[in-house]
Amino acid sequence: MNDWENDPTILPPQQILFIFLITVTLVVFAGIVFTVLFNPTVALLSELLIIVPSIIFVANRKLSFKTVFRFNPVNASIIIHSILLSLIVFVLGDELDRLLSTIFPMPKSMLEGLKNVLLFHSLTQAIIIFVAAVIFAGFAEEMFFRGLLQRALEHYRDPALAIVFTSALFASIHLNPWSALQILFLGLALGYMAWKSNSVFPAIILHATNNFLSLVLLNTPEEKVTWYAATTHVNIIWVLLALLLIVPFFQSFNRACTVR
Repeated sequence: MNDWENDPTILPPQQILFIFLITVTLVVFAGIVFTVLFNPTVALLSELLIIVPSIIFVANRKLSFKTVFRFNPVNASIIIHSILLSLIVFVLGDELDRLLSTIFPMPKSMLEGLKNVLLFHSLTQAIIIFVAAVIFAGFAEEMFFRGLLQRALEHYRDPALAIVFTSALFASIHLNPWSALQILFLGLALGYMAWKSNSVFPAIILHATNNFLSLVLLNTPEEKVTWYAATTHVNIIWVLLALLLIVPFFQSFNRACTVR
């Protein structure tokens, strides 16, 4: 008997593929509109579209939202360790992105257009961008990728393969080849934390923290963040510190999950 026959919240491969294709179609459409309009409101809509097909499917099948999307509660220790890991992963991911941009730079016109959309030109725009990039992206993308998608794939393949495959899909759906490796790196960390804790909440914390810090850096004058990064690289002391701490921090996170 297949897993989905024992547990209806574990979707069969054909249903996973169907939901993913519908989601990609909507995201690509929103991405095209976003590219043409460079409007933060459209970005907000595109984040919602990532999870809408899954919510409709789960509601139609009367499945448990908590189970399908991995909304399992976590204790304070896991939350604290998730926050600490988020800072480490952000530093390493940021430096990876900066390093790759020197080798494979994004076209200047696209880079300027993207920055212009994410810059806070008014309080209203700042709120819209924050809601879209931090709150909606954190919840919607993690519900879909680390909740519905990865949770199901873990039952058909080794969890490591499920994490890698989900991370690759996560990177591809962002439609940004210039940041694909950095997004893949982030996806691997997100996938591991969701799997180890059996909850989407640590991944949401990491995802939201990553996007929040990215927005802060983008909207802060460079001369005010020289303590953290120069123009092209994160200061070496922060990179070395992150490399030194990432293994013990993950080990500590593992212990927190085991105790739970």
